[in-house]
Amino acid sequence: MSNMSYCRFHNTSHDLIDCRDAFQEFTEGSGTLSRDELEAAAQLILTAAAIVQSFSYLANVDMETVAVATPSTIRKILEKQQAENVANAEAEDDAANADDDHLGMP
Repeated sequence: MSNMSYCRFHNTSHDLIDCRDAFQEFTEGSGTLSRDELEAAAQLILTAAAIVQSFSYLANVDMETVAVATPSTIRKILEKQQAENVANAEAEDDAANADDDHLGMP
């Protein structure tokens, strides 16, 4: 079951911490995974790597820097991107409204 968009990251973050802990047990030799869980773990690792890679591109830092960043630093980078996204959306709305005004549309 997928998460609602308003709580997607919140819920997934908690689940990911649980997966991290289970993976740590597995790598330390004390945990086992079913065949399905092995497949899901492999997909999760690839997905997590893709997220970190995308974030490192956004932040203009290497993946190793992301790995040791504090939550506060990451949050600030995300907040900056959020502000840029909002500004871009507002600029697009303004441009669309200007086009409507130019064409005499209400």
